[in-house]
Amino acid sequence: MTTATLANQLADYDALPQLPTSGLAEIPTLVRLSQVQPREIDWLWPGWLPKGMLTILGGYAGDGKSTITMALAAAFSTGGTLPDGMKAPVTNTLLLLAEDDLEHVVRTRLDAHGADVDRIISLTGKSTDGVTNRPINLVTDINLLRHVITTQDIGLIVIDPLSSFLSASDRNSEGDVRDSLAPLIQVLEETGVAVIAIMHVGKSDAYQRSMQRLLGSTAFTALARSVWMVVPLPDEMQQEELPTRKVLGVSKSNYAIAPTPLLFSRPLDSAVEFHGPSSMSLEDVFSWRKPRETATTGSEERDKAKAFLQSFLAGGMKRPYEIEAAAIAEGHTTRILRRAKEEMNVQSIRVKDRWYWSLPLPFTKPGEVELF
Repeated sequence: MTTATLANQLADYDALPQLPTSGLAEIPTLVRLSQVQPREIDWLWPGWLPKGMLTILGGYAGDGKSTITMALAAAFSTGGTLPDGMKAPVTNTLLLLAEDDLEHVVRTRLDAHGADVDRIISLTGKSTDGVTNRPINLVTDINLLRHVITTQDIGLIVIDPLSSFLSASDRNSEGDVRDSLAPLIQVLEETGVAVIAIMHVGKSDAYQRSMQRLLGSTAFTALARSVWMVVPLPDEMQQEELPTRKVLGVSKSNYAIAPTPLLFSRPLDSAVEFHGPSSMSLEDVFSWRKPRETATTGSEERDKAKAFLQSFLAGGMKRPYEIEAAAIAEGHTTRILRRAKEEMNVQSIRVKDRWYWSLPLPFTKPGEVELF
């Protein structure tokens, strides 16, 4: 609740009993809850993206955070389909981007997702002379941001990454972070616009909750009403012939039960593809621990896996899923099997649209081969 909102509400409240204020440097502001009118949360994307509030999207570099925001902006620009299958309301999106080039990256991604680019606007800076373009700061330029929101009828803002648009304060200091985000949060409450702000994560203990991995102060997640995270499935659960599958889920939700996490992938130079619910939660994936391997036991396990591959592939090339199923049945892990494959130079061979594994062929180099 902003100061202005509180003041407006207080003007309509019944007077509270006067308190003796002698000796107090400040007078307390009291609100009787019987005078507060309850309000339901308004959602831009139900369960995921609340209006008028800060949502954070976290994940490792290169895991598709920016591309997901472009997919969402595209859906909101046309009233298209959201990742969980719901229909998106039509609204304009404002982009505050510090890392991606508009011509080569952003426009290309939006086109790939079928966006109506007339509804997507990038705020690239500010100028007093129409020539010099200076960066936007979410603290000092908050009135400019409010003006753009209201004049351009903005319903969603994407900030990528959040740290690039804050003051050069200590981002590990809770007080500094709260002070930096306070103007933005006030504008969100006043305008009802939704925000997705991207943050990076760092290496952390496997027992930490997913949102605790975000770089910087815990004030970021404390102030956000919704926190999403992106993380790839473990290597053992990937399929070699398919693009890497990742999980998008809600790590923190203040106003709704967290929705089921979703699986997605992004084929090279193509749109994001969503594959329905994920069987693994964010916490399952982030806390996934690979079995420890000592030099001795690891070598022995790989030798056994190599012997298995040599025998299983002696009769000719096989599909990866056949090999992995047989290997698991004999007690080999997928991780050790793939290590053995690399050390033996077992080749991945593509025949039309299918992949096979084969013992090294005399006329090819190690790696992937496409025969026809």
